Amino acid sequence: VEEAGIVDPRDENQVYALWEQSRALVALSRLEEAVDSYRAAVEVLAWNRGGRHPTFAMLRHDMASSLFRLGRFDEAQEEYARAAELSRSYELDDFLASSLHFLARLHVQREEWDEAEDCALESIDVHERLASDLGHMQRQHTRSTCLLGTVYAATGRCELAGEILGPLLAGSTKGILSAEVDAEARYRFGVCLHASGESDAATPLLQAALQFWEPRLDSGDARLVEIRQRLESD
Repeated sequence: VEEAGIVDPRDENQVYALWEQSRALVALSRLEEAVDSYRAAVEVLAWNRGGRHPTFAMLRHDMASSLFRLGRFDEAQEEYARAAELSRSYELDDFLASSLHFLARLHVQREEWDEAEDCALESIDVHERLASDLGHMQRQHTRSTCLLGTVYAATGRCELAGEILGPLLAGSTKGILSAEVDAEARYRFGVCLHASGESDAATPLLQAALQFWEPRLDSGDARLVEIRQRLESD
């Protein structure tokens, strides 16, 4: 990747050179460098355009995606929130839908259920508006719907969760959901069903979550402890 060189904040053309450089760095999995390059692009754009411009939404969304992949979740949440607010203002629905989806994921990760539900619902609504124009967004619509089902399960609304997660988790989700999202959905739905006395339906869901998490989490992780306790109680 050819470096953009010394950045002159007065030269707005450098925004697009830096953006292209950032994407090339992402493609090479040089994510830390990509984040720095995105930040430089944002600074140049801010110098020339102030704080409001459609390109800000796109740059912040793409930077957030790199931060998310790096596990820098606090920063990713901040940038996705900014991208969503700007995308909403400039009617950039594809960036809005994606930003809201990842905000929902981050809120689920933090067990911030009200916020997760709000983001998932708005993301689904935007995806449905886009459906006729952007067929490739259908997969992310399904992913946001899964997050909504996970929220319903985590908050004890098993019937609503079942309407979404029952059909989705009945088969393989490979290529549709990330393994992490799949495991979280199975865990939450399994716990919800088990707490409702439906242990037969809960058991395969809990076993699948346990199989995914056991080699990845500490043995004392609260989720693993709960799964084992519920499986042993049957």
